[in-house]
Amino acid sequence: MGLCCLLGVALGGSVGAGDRLPELLEDAVYSPSLLAEQAEADRLRAQQDRQYESHGWELFGSAGAGRFEEPVAAGINRRYTGTSASVGVQRPLLGSDEEQRRAFLQAQGEAGAAEYRYREQLQEIRRDIAEAYARVWHARRVQALSRALQSVEADLESALRERRDQQLMREDEIGRLQQTLDTARMDADQAAIDEEEALLELESLLGRPVHLRQVPAWFDPDRTTCPLQEAHQAPEVRAVEVELQSAVDREELTRFDALQSNLQFRYSSTYEDDVSRLGGGLEFIWTVSIPLRSFSGDSPLRRELQAEQRRLEHLKTEARGSVQQRQSLAERRLSVHQRRLENRAAEVDRAARSLRVAQDRTEEALAVPWEEVLPARADYYRAAKDWLDASLEIWLAQVGCDQLATDQPRSLEREAQARHQLGEPVQTIRPLSGPARLYVWQSEPVITGRDTDFWPIVERAGVDHVWLSLDGDQIDRYGETPADLERFLGEAEGKGVEVGLLLGEPTWTLPDYRDDLLDIIRDLAHIGFSDLHLDIEIDQLDTETHDRDWLLEEWLATVAAATGVSPWRVGISAHPRDFGQADRCLSCEFADRGVDEIALMAYVTRPASLRDRLEPILAREPGLDWVLAQSVERVLPPENSWFQHGWSAMREGLQAALEPLGQSQLPIAIQSYSDLKDMWADEDSL
Repeated sequence: MGLCCLLGVALGGSVGAGDRLPELLEDAVYSPSLLAEQAEADRLRAQQDRQYESHGWELFGSAGAGRFEEPVAAGINRRYTGTSASVGVQRPLLGSDEEQRRAFLQAQGEAGAAEYRYREQLQEIRRDIAEAYARVWHARRVQALSRALQSVEADLESALRERRDQQLMREDEIGRLQQTLDTARMDADQAAIDEEEALLELESLLGRPVHLRQVPAWFDPDRTTCPLQEAHQAPEVRAVEVELQSAVDREELTRFDALQSNLQFRYSSTYEDDVSRLGGGLEFIWTVSIPLRSFSGDSPLRRELQAEQRRLEHLKTEARGSVQQRQSLAERRLSVHQRRLENRAAEVDRAARSLRVAQDRTEEALAVPWEEVLPARADYYRAAKDWLDASLEIWLAQVGCDQLATDQPRSLEREAQARHQLGEPVQTIRPLSGPARLYVWQSEPVITGRDTDFWPIVERAGVDHVWLSLDGDQIDRYGETPADLERFLGEAEGKGVEVGLLLGEPTWTLPDYRDDLLDIIRDLAHIGFSDLHLDIEIDQLDTETHDRDWLLEEWLATVAAATGVSPWRVGISAHPRDFGQADRCLSCEFADRGVDEIALMAYVTRPASLRDRLEPILAREPGLDWVLAQSVERVLPPENSWFQHGWSAMREGLQAALEPLGQSQLPIAIQSYSDLKDMWADEDSL
């Protein structure tokens, strides 16, 4: 069992509270390192808009008035009052027009290139974030692995002290055994430094504090190839292509280089003495100026633009070559480290077998206690640590392929394989394909620790998220004195399990009882649950008294009120019958009211029927997460509950239903803990 703990603590992973890798990658846009690139892109976009505004027709006008003297005869002047005005439109023409269009095209090219450079820098920062996160994951796993190896230190010291007192071992032999723990201790110290450095890098990249309470693995160790990427679509290549196209377009506008031309349409009128209209009419004016240098036949501007094109063509070739080289190196690196990972996995299996032999020899008194077991444990530790190192290299290689994070955090199989090879009976149960969750309704024995089966069952099922229900007495008690509940939450956090608050009462749908739910949320808001899950089934209300469409609207209103006061993420449980309608997107309406997650209670055990029921619902993209709730309740018939089918049948049935939909990693919520406990009690008694 000690060995199972050794590898299980180190290699297990689950989603915890705090920052998660996908959210960190999304926050890359706020990185201080991007501020200069973003400001430059904004400046060039504004410059492009300014150039556009200066191009085209312009409205102009003039007006004047004054007193004038007109000589009529010698010494006689006629004085009168006069006004004049003109209004019209004008625009540059030929050379002048092309000059403005070239300026606009240049600004357009510079703005486009700046946008792609911004994307290039953003992608680099996202890669750096993923790499730093991976290093935190590796450092924490190494520390956990080291702690597991050192967990026997007290027993070892006691045994060695006894053998030293009896003069059964020499000091050098004792020193060699103790050295194995010293090595693990130094590994842990180095990993702690690596973790701190990686966290500091993350905070520097993001410009804010980063809180990683849990660090699950967001990569697939079985992926051996990089996704096909077109080099010409890379941001660094597109940036040069945009500038190159701008230079080509500007060269095409050099036919009237050096000419200056302007076209006006103007209406003018003149009045005298405010009475007599002396003149007025529409004027057409075209001005042209041709510098003498334009007759030389040479166009310096064209030569300049052609030289710029040659330069940009060279830069484009270099950029494409750099992208292709990076992709090729990432592919090769991934292939090499994949082989290394397979080799390390085989070493872990070999070391596990050797440890089992040493333990058996010790139990049968064929070997002196610790003299064979401790070196075997040390070998196993080194093999497991080498496997972790190889896994990190796989992750970093996938980051180099721009595979920054999988859709869901992955549970690495090495832990289960190792326990199975060691003969751990609990590991004959294979976990579900995706993350597993668990409804816990009678929670008091679980919280107080009286139910000693809870954590083994959670571990056996691979559960990483528990929804914990509280009754009225518990709500009042833990709202005032939450010590026992907070102790349980701390224990769950140490095991990598999130705990959400589960509340279920259908009458909260009704306006008269809605405030009862809100009061409960406010009373428990100071407790560190990871989320709030509402299991409010409106079909449990009297549908003869209340119209069902009215109940749907009140359900939405209740959930909206709950999300308004909840300090946690909010999810709901719901039957799929309301979510597959073509003329209404009820999931979209819940998302608009602040719901983050919907658990579909599709209690069907026939894979084809389950697939048909889920397909139209999962095809929508309402902006929230889906969870599939499945029943293992004893009271339901076999077509609705997996209780009589068993765990393996449930795993295979869900896989058959979800894989064709591309949803093999869909989280599964098991209804409920007490029934799962009974199901496994029945299975184990066979």
